[in-house]
Amino acid sequence: MHSKTHPIITLYAISVAILLMTFACGEQQKSAPAKKTGQSAGTFTFFDVNSQSRFSKSLRRDLKKILGDDAIESRNVIDLEAIYKGFLKNYFPDVDAINRQLNSPLGERIDHNTVKLMYRYARKKNVPFDYIEIVFSKYSDKPLLIKIRFKTDEADTVNNLELKYGPPKSIDLKTPKTKALFWRKDEDLLLVSMVPDQIGIPRYRIAIYYTQNLKELIKTEELENKAKQQQKTKSGRTAF
Repeated sequence: MHSKTHPIITLYAISVAILLMTFACGEQQKSAPAKKTGQSAGTFTFFDVNSQSRFSKSLRRDLKKILGDDAIESRNVIDLEAIYKGFLKNYFPDVDAINRQLNSPLGERIDHNTVKLMYRYARKKNVPFDYIEIVFSKYSDKPLLIKIRFKTDEADTVNNLELKYGPPKSIDLKTPKTKALFWRKDEDLLLVSMVPDQIGIPRYRIAIYYTQNLKELIKTEELENKAKQQQKTKSGRTAF
């Protein structure tokens, strides 16, 4: 949008852009990294990222244009839990099983070979989210998990998701002002939760679990750990 555009037109254009881009199918040409795989556009999509995207300098640059400056971390703990401890176990046992494989039952820290992008200034780009986190596998460069937080649904994001993916299924959490909606596609999970804060105002959380990519990460790590163990055993045999 050009700075010379009339202010009223600019405001309207921003609103339309948000509605169209939020969880869009990646209609922008910037989504080229995903197309290079020769596969489908993936399941759930957040701007330039879908299940078949690949982390790259160009993808990071494109996301920066949309979401603003990022912070980046390598080797991260992956915690898939949502809303409250035990929620996944109660409602999504398949995702809970993945989460247990990713974390130590004793509570020990397990870092995974991943890269995490974090965005805290998306509102400066007129994107109505307070915090965004995208985690990629360093083995496949595919996304594993996306987490989004925002205080008010000023862009009507939940309704836009329903327009795009169809009616969600709901979970009765039996707690006032608390709500959970979800969609499943090819095993992947899109979860939206609305949980009130201390003064009763709903706070929104969105999580996209690319479960197939997470399973691929676990399998790769298992093979890598097995190879390392075999190398240690070999070294022990030849030490004396």
